[in-house]
Amino acid sequence: MIRLENISKTFDGGATFAVRELSLEVAPGETFILLGSSGCGKTTTLKMINRLIDPSSGRVCIKGNDIRNEDPVELRRSIGYVFQDVGLFPHMTVEANISIVLRLKGIRPELRRKRAHELLELMGLDPDEHAGRYPVELSGGQQQRVGVARALAADPDILLMDEPFGAVDALTRDSLQQELLRIRKEVETTIVFVTHDIFEALLLGHRIGVMDNGTMQQVGSRKEILQQPATGFVRDLFETPRSRMKDLTARLDA
Repeated sequence: MIRLENISKTFDGGATFAVRELSLEVAPGETFILLGSSGCGKTTTLKMINRLIDPSSGRVCIKGNDIRNEDPVELRRSIGYVFQDVGLFPHMTVEANISIVLRLKGIRPELRRKRAHELLELMGLDPDEHAGRYPVELSGGQQQRVGVARALAADPDILLMDEPFGAVDALTRDSLQQELLRIRKEVETTIVFVTHDIFEALLLGHRIGVMDNGTMQQVGSRKEILQQPATGFVRDLFETPRSRMKDLTARLDA
């Protein structure tokens, strides 16, 4: 589905690199986690998948096609994107926010409304209660749910999520994580999810890519990452809370 071929990104002509010689493949229907601390290159990598940023070298392919040959606007409209700060339009209702991409695609109003209401129900929000509200009238968790609904509105094959639950409280974060696990059972979407939270990565990811200083340290399942760390960085990253994570992994794999 998604293939990154030896991509690098520099913003200063090669003096430093945000991402360096990174290659990976994400399978259809997979939830792939990009895990790392702030500044490791994970968000830059995510943005190169839909050409919000172009690589300095290497190439990104989706369904076998080099995205440099795609119209960037149409490419972005075909890929769902969930931001950490949600980015809902404050002057638009919830329904209008969810259906904005459908409006840009020329979908009829009645079909836009139907799709928005379907997605609100999928997100556990009553359409009759929430469709006519404005973002300021929603809680942080509700706003994040609307952000995910907006990203899913056009039935994208790919959903990019950049620290989507990082700005909410712990209880809301847990609820949203469980909601995402439920939703991905109902929709066949390939997800690339950026986080710095180790436990979130283990909970949500089919596979995890651990990044540090612009390079990919290891890609593997949670069991492989925990039991067979490929580098000292990966081993040290998971060492302190290892016992808690083994318990979590045992429950997840049961």
